[in-house]
Parts: sequence; structure tokens; C-alpha cells
Amino acid sequence: MTRQFDVVANPDPIEAAHRPYLVVLQSDLVSGLTSTVVAPLVPREQMKGAHRLNPILPVEGREYWLATHELFAVDQRVLHGKVATLADHRDESNREGRDVRLQEFADCQFVNWCAFLHFVLNQLLSN
Repeated sequence: MTRQFDVVANPDPIEAAHRPYLVVLQSDLVSGLTSTVVAPLVPREQMKGAHRLNPILPVEGREYWLATHELFAVDQRVLHGKVATLADHRDESNREGRDVRLQEFADCQFVNWCAFLHFVLNQLLSN
């Protein structure tokens, strides 16, 4: 079972060529679901755009952008091979001096994801 801020190998071999890892952003307080919210890690040299909002994080000696604009849900059963955890970085400011803390960022992204799903469900039920 994965926990918030665990880094796992991307199970999709095609996507893994450009986004080798996924970070679990879903809070550990949300349990009993078969899916979990993740965001890919993109090698720093490959990231284009959205630099101000994407924290830079170290994994296995390299730096990666946390591509939260590519946030998605995935079935937990496909997440294997925990490579690292970023839990120790949850309260650090970004290395480049930007005030982006991983915990606050994950909380915000998860709340936005939930609000979006709530909106979609309301739209579907009202039709």
C-alpha cells in the first residue's frame, strides 16, 4: 500500500520514458478507495512551462519537477516498486527560494481535485 508522498516507478512503459516516477499526493486520511491521486515527476531538463508552480524534488540523485498540472487518479493495484518517499520534504520551501511547500501544494491540489469531481457529479445528476 502506498502512502502520501511515496514515489513509485511509472507503470506505463511509454509514459515512463518521459515521466519515470509518480508521486502519491492523496492524503493518507482518505482510505478505502481503489484509486489514488498521483502526479508525475518530470526530469528537470525536460520540463517546459509552469515552472513557478511546480516544486523541484530530488529522487535517486536527480532533480525532477512535480508536474501537478498533470494530476490524475490511478488504480492502486498498478503502483509497485516504491523508489523513495518525499515525506521529508513536505515542509521545505522550494530550493530556488519560491515559497512552495510540498504539503500545502498537495493539500491544495487534492482539494481542487475533489471540488472538480463534486462539480462534475452535480452536473451529471442534474441532467
